[in-house]
Amino acid sequence: VNGVVVVACSTGAIGVVSIEGREVLHYFHQHRLSVKALEWCGRQNNLLASAGLDRDIHLWRPVHVKHGKPIYTGSLTGHKARVTGLAFHEARDVLFSLDSHSIVLVWDLASRTLVCRLNPLSMNPFDINHKVECIVINNVSRHFVTATNHPRLWGVRALDLRDDGQRLLPHSSPSVACLYNAKFNHLLTADATGYVSLWQAETGRQFFKFICEEVEATNRVPELTAAAFDESERRLVVGWSQGSVQVYNFSNGTLLNNLLGDTTASVTSISHAAYTKGKGDHRRLLLAAFDDGVVLQWPSKIKGRDCNPSRRMETPAWMGIDLADVPILSMAFNWPTTLVCGRRDGMVMLWDIQTGFLMKGETGSTLLVQITEKPAEAGLVAPAIRSVAFIHKIPSVCLASDEAGQIHFIDTSRGESAGSIKAEGFGEGCKTTTRSKKGVVDGISCVEIDTTDSFLFAGDCNGFVKVWDISQVFSSEGDVDLSLCIDLFKWKAHKDEVVEITFVPKHSIIFTSAKETKHQYMLWTVTGIKVGVLGHSRWTLQEVEEKVLEGEQGMKQTSRVSRLDRMSSKAAMIAQKGPKLQRLGFAKNITDVFAREGMQPLPKNPWEEEEEEEEQEE
Repeated sequence: VNGVVVVACSTGAIGVVSIEGREVLHYFHQHRLSVKALEWCGRQNNLLASAGLDRDIHLWRPVHVKHGKPIYTGSLTGHKARVTGLAFHEARDVLFSLDSHSIVLVWDLASRTLVCRLNPLSMNPFDINHKVECIVINNVSRHFVTATNHPRLWGVRALDLRDDGQRLLPHSSPSVACLYNAKFNHLLTADATGYVSLWQAETGRQFFKFICEEVEATNRVPELTAAAFDESERRLVVGWSQGSVQVYNFSNGTLLNNLLGDTTASVTSISHAAYTKGKGDHRRLLLAAFDDGVVLQWPSKIKGRDCNPSRRMETPAWMGIDLADVPILSMAFNWPTTLVCGRRDGMVMLWDIQTGFLMKGETGSTLLVQITEKPAEAGLVAPAIRSVAFIHKIPSVCLASDEAGQIHFIDTSRGESAGSIKAEGFGEGCKTTTRSKKGVVDGISCVEIDTTDSFLFAGDCNGFVKVWDISQVFSSEGDVDLSLCIDLFKWKAHKDEVVEITFVPKHSIIFTSAKETKHQYMLWTVTGIKVGVLGHSRWTLQEVEEKVLEGEQGMKQTSRVSRLDRMSSKAAMIAQKGPKLQRLGFAKNITDVFAREGMQPLPKNPWEEEEEEEEQEE
């Protein structure tokens, strides 16, 4: 590989030798005992597998060196005897390993999980006719070959993900993202190890998988911390704990671009943005927020492999040391140029991505707003802003959830809070809300709004999901009345914290992910009826439609009466106390905003117009 030879010895050391220079470049010392097998695992993985008497299979990169040592990517553990042979099947992207008991284990390299076990052909250890001594892959016929005193061919078609009989490969690491691609109607999941899976929303079938890998690792193992689609929904942008950002073609797992930066802090959030600067000057950006309070911009169209940031946004030094370097936990963009960032100190920053400066309100003050209240007790900090989201039809309304269990409605044009709703009874029967020097431990971890702005979904740190009806909150005159925000449903969705909630508009279901390593990706109806678990079950489109219809009928029969009662009782309470509607001057739609700012909406991407023409022709 790349002009080097890898040599293993009985002491457990593995040397990487340069053929041209005739010298040892470096050593790999992960094995404790003698190494008996080496196998190159293809260019798509760029890994070398080594195994021996210590029973573990180690995966590493012999040609990528960091601090004088080859990069170690992990191990595969499962054999009960010494490993004597390795064979990689490139077409199926799986690794076969043979031990001295003639047991063959099959490993999926993308998820680093065991997918199959081949037991010995005979339980008699002295039966030479069935004792497997060697394994190899026939690259022409793509068969798996075992050798006793005669060769035997095995088909590995069952390991192909395109085969409907294939066993599902769930994630085994904490969840990072659960995304919905409206262009292709696909679900995408990603975990901390960089393992990415694509699923069909109609059936829950896994049809593609790949692994994102950060080769520029430092002295600690990199973890995937954020992921999002770009504006065209054709590329996947991921961020790592080492501060690097990458762009992948998620349909084939190819690394397209490295988005460079001058920070090594962990990436906390990724988004995309678009705005118009002058007539005909349409700009599209990729954005990444970091744990040191920095936001970097890159152009969405990248010509080369690597790209430097076009702008760096951070809290100005003149605002004081206390406000600088505060981690950004969440980020959301809305037209025309507003970028909202939720911080760990309970503040919300409003940026203008066109200028790169903090936005200013009507009074001329900088919009760095303290949303959550600071505790009066000494040593405690304000609850952090965990998630932010925009109302689709009203571009100047932003929602922010905090660790104290509140959802705040923010007027981004003025930098004011229009009020908040408390998630009462959220997480009953589980962990209770506690305080520490870092602030409130329990609270709302994520929020999501459906495309019609009718439902508000929230997930908490105990695994509960709650649904509100917000269809009557915003009037056509620009008024807001949070008393008309009606809580509808609540259910226990996961055992651990809900990481993300994504609404799937085509099927009217929600997609949730959690920190737990089992049943971490689930689909639900709006009413809380479980559709299925990705990686553990499958379903049909008819079953999804039946469950959605069942939930709608149940809402009409049971919840509708209680909703009307609560709305009438709250209306009576308002009538007694007098109207308390707050006029916020919200723009009714995107067109009003562009007319006010003298701007024009962005045109469609050229490739989107071509696709629509092709679809119409078909």
